[in-house]
Amino acid sequence: WYQRRVRGDSVGDLLVVVIDLHPVWWADHSLSEVVQSTLVLSNAHLLQNPLNKLSVYGYMNTGVYKLYPAEDELVMGESTAGKFEGFDVVNTTILMRMKDIMMECNDPEEHRKLDGSLLSGALIKALCHCNIMSKSLAIGNTLHSRILVLKGSPDSRSQYMAIMNSIFAAQKNKVAIDSCVLGEDSTFLQQASEITGGTYVSIP
Repeated sequence: WYQRRVRGDSVGDLLVVVIDLHPVWWADHSLSEVVQSTLVLSNAHLLQNPLNKLSVYGYMNTGVYKLYPAEDELVMGESTAGKFEGFDVVNTTILMRMKDIMMECNDPEEHRKLDGSLLSGALIKALCHCNIMSKSLAIGNTLHSRILVLKGSPDSRSQYMAIMNSIFAAQKNKVAIDSCVLGEDSTFLQQASEITGGTYVSIP
């Protein structure tokens, strides 16, 4: 359901993946399967064009966290047989950062008291990253960006205005928002994908 448009430009495409890490929701679901699928998709995006770019964020009800790229370079040893060394760096960086974040969530009851995951904050971070990357290009070059949201926890009504503002900002900047929703449908992401020209997929 994620398809790259083949073009003859020289700047590649930017994919920003946003993953819902709400610990209470994932306590009853398989986060590892979703993460592995996300890594496969991310690797495929990078493999399609050596100039393609990737950024990954995780979000829950306590904040938004940058998973990849790391703030400092991650030094890797020999790559695993059958994999590109760059893929090992991407996968290991994301997994290590997710592990650190999830280990900090050692009190599920505290998360139950808070309202929903911060989808609005995650979209804002993703859009800011797209904007920064676009402005870093030489004059005349255009970076085609997409945001992929993987969401499990329910929508939070209190974030409606912030999310809609993010959706319209994405539309204005021609950034498509693709959505993969696990569990109940998300009205917010249905609108996001429809308005920005992205794809919405719901997996019961």
